[in-house]
Amino acid sequence: SIIILMDSILFMINTGSANLNNAIFKEGKPYLAAFNAKTGKKIFLNTVDDKSGKIIESRIKKGEILILYKDKIAKCSINNGSLILEKSFETGKYGELLGFISSRVFTKIDSTYKSLALSDSANHYVYTKKNKILQVNNEMSILNEFDSNQFYRFYLSFNKLGFLTKDSATIVIDKNNAIVAKIDIPGRASKIGNNLYFVQEKSVIEIDLKEITKENILVHSEAKK
Repeated sequence: SIIILMDSILFMINTGSANLNNAIFKEGKPYLAAFNAKTGKKIFLNTVDDKSGKIIESRIKKGEILILYKDKIAKCSINNGSLILEKSFETGKYGELLGFISSRVFTKIDSTYKSLALSDSANHYVYTKKNKILQVNNEMSILNEFDSNQFYRFYLSFNKLGFLTKDSATIVIDKNNAIVAKIDIPGRASKIGNNLYFVQEKSVIEIDLKEITKENILVHSEAKK
C-alpha cells in the first residue's frame, strides 16, 4: 500500500500487488481509502478497476488523487474516492507508463536549468518504458512528448550548488539555477565529506568540491587502482 498523510487525513492506496523474493505479482484488489489520522475513523474505502493490473504509482495534486497504471491514468475525488476521469494511453506507441517524474528532473528553460515538474505545476509529466516523457494536462490529454535523454537528473547539492547529470557529464548550477561549471564526471559519483569520487577507466578520481568556482574545477588527486 501507498500511504499519504495530508493535514489530518491519512490516505491509503492499495496497489493490488505483492512482492515475493523480489518478484512483483498481482494480489488482491486495489482500493482507495481515507482515515482520520487522529481517531482512525474511516472516511471512505472504494475499490478501483483493476483490469489494467496493479497500481504503479499515485499522488495527490490539486485536491485530486491521481492513479497511474501501466496503460492509463485515473483521477479520483479526494473527498470520497469516486472516479472522476480515466484516460488510456497507447502503450505500443509510447511504451508502458512507469511513473510520474520527480522534482529532480531538470531541463534548460531560457538560460537556466529548472525542475520540470516544479516549473509547470499546471500539468503532469510521466515517463515511459520507451524513454519518453509525456506532458499531460489535467484532462489527461497528451500535450507534448519528449525524449528522456534531453533532461538532466539532480543528484547532489553542496554549499548552495546543485549537480545535474546526463550521460557521463555533470552540470553545476548555483542557487539561481545558472551554470557554474561543467565537469566530465558521471552521475554515479559518490560524495564523502567535501570530496566527490568516481572511477574513470583504471583510476579513482577525487574532486575537492570546495574548489568548484565559475573559473575552474580543481582535481585534487588521482589514485591508480
